[in-house]
Amino acid sequence: MRLLAVGIPVLVLSIGTSSAHVDPFATSDVESLAQLAPADTLALIEVPSPGEIVPGLLASSTWSRFEASLAWRTVIESENWPKAMLGWKTFERIVGVQGPAAVEALAGQGLVIAVLPPAAGASQPEWLVVARSSVADVPQHILDSTSFLLRIFGWIGQGEKVHQPRLEDGTRALVVGDAFACAVDGALLAASSTDRLQEALRSLRGEGESLAEASDYREATRALGDAAIARVFIRTGRLGRETRLIPERLDQPLLSLLAGGLLEAVGRSEIVTLEAHAREGIVEVVGTVPVPPSELPGAQLASFPVQVTRRPRMVAPPGTMLTLRARRDLGQWWANRGELLDESVQRGFIEFSNVMSLLFAGRDFAREVLPDFGTDWELFVTRPAVAKGERSPSPLYPAVLLAAPILEVEAWRVPLRAAFQTAIGIVNADRAQNGLGGLLIETGEHAGTPLQWAQFVPEREVTDMLPVRYNVSPASTIVGDRLLLSSSASLLRRVMDDNRSEGQPEATPWLEVVLTSAPIVTLLSDNREALVSNAILNEGKLEEEARQDVAVLLEVIQLFERVGLSAVARKDSWQVTLQGRMR
Repeated sequence: MRLLAVGIPVLVLSIGTSSAHVDPFATSDVESLAQLAPADTLALIEVPSPGEIVPGLLASSTWSRFEASLAWRTVIESENWPKAMLGWKTFERIVGVQGPAAVEALAGQGLVIAVLPPAAGASQPEWLVVARSSVADVPQHILDSTSFLLRIFGWIGQGEKVHQPRLEDGTRALVVGDAFACAVDGALLAASSTDRLQEALRSLRGEGESLAEASDYREATRALGDAAIARVFIRTGRLGRETRLIPERLDQPLLSLLAGGLLEAVGRSEIVTLEAHAREGIVEVVGTVPVPPSELPGAQLASFPVQVTRRPRMVAPPGTMLTLRARRDLGQWWANRGELLDESVQRGFIEFSNVMSLLFAGRDFAREVLPDFGTDWELFVTRPAVAKGERSPSPLYPAVLLAAPILEVEAWRVPLRAAFQTAIGIVNADRAQNGLGGLLIETGEHAGTPLQWAQFVPEREVTDMLPVRYNVSPASTIVGDRLLLSSSASLLRRVMDDNRSEGQPEATPWLEVVLTSAPIVTLLSDNREALVSNAILNEGKLEEEARQDVAVLLEVIQLFERVGLSAVARKDSWQVTLQGRMR
């Protein structure tokens, strides 16, 4: 698998942003790439025309920022960084060009990465990588220099020899551990065995059966757009024959809530496809799962409703770093948890239900509380608003606000207010047992709407920074038909101000998550000294190294202005879209 690891960064670097529209699949022989993959391929990544895409996708400024930020340190171990940089610079010298152009020289006419079934008696899958160069002699130059590069990375010892046997057709191969490679006709091939390497050579000559001839591949890729810069085809059904890819019952409740129905569809699907697009500074990856939602079990459909509902969306407050919107029936999810969740997590639900019944004056949480909530949920995570000159807690934590739909508003006004006060009372009792100060409950109005909140007793001793507990000032109110519950009273008031009038009804997404980098970077910068201290004390790093790591993290986050993930349940399939807007 060692040479495969060299190919993967090439694919990553080939997916970027473009200021011009390109249709690589429309202007190149798509099947010529799939013809390089054996008919029994389990998963295929194909990038048809990196030579046309890369120069426009990775602008020199983006590439410079990528190298300057040392972003690769998030992928490799820090002690290997000098080796990696030396290896990359050596590779640039071999091909005679630098940056994105080096990627173009390696795979300018197409890149294929295939995952294949394990050999007889083996458990690990086999693999194949084919990079067709835009410069005829580059593959042979790379192959001739491979042993030097591998020694730099420490993958082979200085005294260890690299074998170069000849294949059946006379082609000279390179053998390093369990990886085999050769260069022929302007293409660099690497595989997990000589059999797979020779199979790829026959495919280059147009011999033997290929994935391009498979009916499932043709049907799945027919629906993909011509503007994709990369495609992924996965035979999930074959991969899951021996072991189910997605467990029938998940052992992570949060994962089940977020993506339960979608994951069930993936587990039942025979095929999953992905395609990458790039336009006007936006990178987008779209995944399709061709399983109709109607084929899911009843517990899944009830808990993760696919029928579209419409209602006005709440306006995200300023400084929002994460927005989550989802259509979920928590009452059904809770009632069906035995079918959805692994037995190992059931005990925690029983304990939680007992606590919630206490908060709601003895009402059964599963039967009398959750069913009275709707399906359109919204969550906001923001950077706390700290006025200039005002003391702030250290470290400074983000503030969270949950908007929960209520079906019978008037019936729940008093019980929800009482539940909030009971919750604060339980927290105070626990803190008192540990000799800690409690929260003071206050009630009032904001913009004519009643609300209640709690805050810690002000510190007698004046310091530059407040203790960490001052990040929390829980608050709740009801606005319209929504319960607003927040970890910050000031955030709750801001949201109330921004949502005094309702907008036009919009379709509630099955799942939508949006991350915005600017407030994340600001919050991390506010906590820079705390992050550095944590790295020194808990990870044993030197101060200079710790500060550099924080700087790298901030730079990497700033590469993208915004990242969004959405999932849509259609009549005959599920579609997942991951989109990033680069700065």
